[in-house]
Amino acid sequence: MVKSLEHLEGGVSGREPRFRTDWQHRAEDVRSYEVELLAADVLTKGRFGQEIANVLAAKGLRDGKEVLAFSRTTKLWPALDQLWPVVTASPSMSVGEEAMRGGLCLIALGFRAVEGFATDPESEFEQKIRFVEKLVPPPPRPIGGRSS
Repeated sequence: MVKSLEHLEGGVSGREPRFRTDWQHRAEDVRSYEVELLAADVLTKGRFGQEIANVLAAKGLRDGKEVLAFSRTTKLWPALDQLWPVVTASPSMSVGEEAMRGGLCLIALGFRAVEGFATDPESEFEQKIRFVEKLVPPPPRPIGGRSS
């Protein structure tokens, strides 16, 4: 929901063009994920962010590329399973909700790793966009479709 509201605000304010490149779309995704992660950290009084840092340290994950590689292993879900209960004790009510929770935790791991690795705010934002691109590649363009 936060992501949809972020895109809506971007469109209404003119910050996000009606027809945008994949890069612009991913930039809006990064902004919305940052809002969600901030909310999770505020709601838990910093415990979520601390647990993210603990998992990164325990798994030896130092940058976004390492988190991406880790996300493709069988060790991912046990690590994610320890993160979400910090935000809420209630169990997922569906497979979809579990996947959504896991996705947000994975984004949190990647973003925190990028934050620790990047040398300045501009490269940090670009690395977060690249992380999202690699994690969730855009759908293929239809043959004969408009390019951005």
